[in-house]
Amino acid sequence: VNKKATIGVMFTGVYRPSVERRKNKGTFYNAGGDPDSLITARNSEREKFSNGGINLNFRYKPDSTDRELSMNADYIRYSMGNDQLYKNASFDASSNPKTNDILAGNLPSSINIFSFKADYVHPLSASLKMEAGLKTSYIRTDNDAQYFTTVNNVTLPDYEKTNHFIYDENINAAYINFSKELQRFTLQAGLRAEHTLSKGYQAGNLMKPDSSFRRSYVNVFPTVFALYKLDSTESSSVSFSYSRRIGRPYYADLNPFISPLDKFTYYAGNPFLQPEFTHHFEAGYNYKNKISTSVFYDHVKDEMNEMIELSGNTFISRTGNIGKKNVAGISADATVNIKRWWTLLPYAEYIYVHTRSKVYTESVNTKAGFWSANITSQFRISKTWSAELFGRYRSDIVDGQFRGVAVSQVNASVQKKIMKDKGSVKLNMVDLFYTRINQGYISSLKNGKGYYHNPNDSRALILAFTYNFSKGAKANTGRNNTGAENETNRVKD
Repeated sequence: VNKKATIGVMFTGVYRPSVERRKNKGTFYNAGGDPDSLITARNSEREKFSNGGINLNFRYKPDSTDRELSMNADYIRYSMGNDQLYKNASFDASSNPKTNDILAGNLPSSINIFSFKADYVHPLSASLKMEAGLKTSYIRTDNDAQYFTTVNNVTLPDYEKTNHFIYDENINAAYINFSKELQRFTLQAGLRAEHTLSKGYQAGNLMKPDSSFRRSYVNVFPTVFALYKLDSTESSSVSFSYSRRIGRPYYADLNPFISPLDKFTYYAGNPFLQPEFTHHFEAGYNYKNKISTSVFYDHVKDEMNEMIELSGNTFISRTGNIGKKNVAGISADATVNIKRWWTLLPYAEYIYVHTRSKVYTESVNTKAGFWSANITSQFRISKTWSAELFGRYRSDIVDGQFRGVAVSQVNASVQKKIMKDKGSVKLNMVDLFYTRINQGYISSLKNGKGYYHNPNDSRALILAFTYNFSKGAKANTGRNNTGAENETNRVKD
């Protein structure tokens, strides 16, 4: 508009159709450890995922000071469709057929997000600055699932799995933050308050009655941060921070749909899922931005995590509030210049987790630590050629009901700058040795135990082309953020 005010508009959109086919095999054993029955499933899903959004933004800087007023208004709509077909066959221990059936599902869903945010920055003095803001958001999700079962060539509606769920959520928030710069000290303190109003409605059918819920709650979230520079050259510093945080569930996890993996394994939503709250403490040390270490402690209440229920011969997986968790950890990373053309970026961490909860009828009380490390080697071959090698390892991990087996991964990439450095071509090889396999054991099950082995599609060869219309600082003047990041991050895509 002029030198003081800027108005912007941004459009975003994604369209992604996909077809996925999976083969699953499950084996059941009796109490003596002998095979009892076998289930095979051939599943196919035809999905469509799309979203479109518009962002209107305004920024006003009245003078040469750091005073600034910014506003964002967003509307984003997600539309998802999923046609499912599950062909299940079961056999006895001698491989004789027992049952054969087909389950078909049609699952259209939509998410509408409205958000408005305003932020104001005001320097109170040369070393003291105030920031304040308001935000309101409204979300509506509409999920409809229609299932049909075919047995002996007879197709009937499956009312146990059929579901129609509508969820509304309104969050209103305000915050204020102060920061102070002294000779060697940097101090920050802030407070955010939120009011949340949510309601859900689940339509009934011939077998299930209507149901609904309504929740309203207020929370406050303080933050404190302090940094001290240990010498006048500002080459090293120590820091401390505390914050109270909220973790809200994915919208899909609130949806009480049942999604089969096979005849005896289901994924389900949980409309009664509550947010989790974390008290986070962290202290750190930094030396010339080349070496940094930190220690932290988290106390988590109503932690959200996957829960497995064994109901008869059926495993049901859903996200739930499993209880309390205490997490302590230490980490270190560095930047090491071996040669002018070779840079190493190592990172390592050790984390100790204590979880106490009650999962359905069983109690969970686990204490265990695990460690992980990764290292990145960057090679500058010439002015236009570069390469990178990445390796990662994580030891066995215990988390709630799950004990995950150790996992490792190696990636490699090579990049070439072209078109006078405005363009680049990159070839990236992910999980070269196909070792990122998700597998482990499930405990705290009533009258049973489980093991899972999921070799996912983790190995890939990716060829990417990038072109920048501007170079240097001009290339970074574009706007790519909105005021609805917290809401869009809760969409499973």
